[in-house]
Amino acid sequence: MPWVRVWQRPWRSWSSGILETQYQLFYNHEHEFPFVGFQSNRAAPTPAHAGFRRFCQLVFQLAQRGPGAKIVALPEVWRFCTEDSIPPDFAMLAQAGRELGVELVLDTQRPEKLNPSLTGAITELVCFKLASREALKAVGDMGADRDAVESLPLGSFIAYNRLTGGTVRGRVF
Repeated sequence: MPWVRVWQRPWRSWSSGILETQYQLFYNHEHEFPFVGFQSNRAAPTPAHAGFRRFCQLVFQLAQRGPGAKIVALPEVWRFCTEDSIPPDFAMLAQAGRELGVELVLDTQRPEKLNPSLTGAITELVCFKLASREALKAVGDMGADRDAVESLPLGSFIAYNRLTGGTVRGRVF
């Protein structure tokens, strides 16, 4: 399937010292459907929505097959959710997937569009420079320092651990 790339590689767990398998799965709706645009109504089904549902089902099935961390990167996931609802297959993956070792990485340039059920479950928040008032309010509501995020130089980030309250600053370029 061209819209799913799965890399399986062994890795040594730092906590247990046991060799485990880590799956990395990436979903890119534009690769499978390069000519499909998103309608203004985010809930309107498109071929990309069907692909996203199938991707979530596949990840959940793979997660049930064995132990180890499964890192799932979902860019701009707000395109498939509304403020009031999350697709059932994605909800299953997000909620039941934790018990199976699924770790979600959600990246977006529009944090204000994320569903509250997703933002409420965030444990780590990594922020690069944001300028829009809505985006800054959203990351502020998630626990970030709005002024610090707004004043970041390009290429720099602040990472917030919402469980411990710790922060890390860094620079990518």
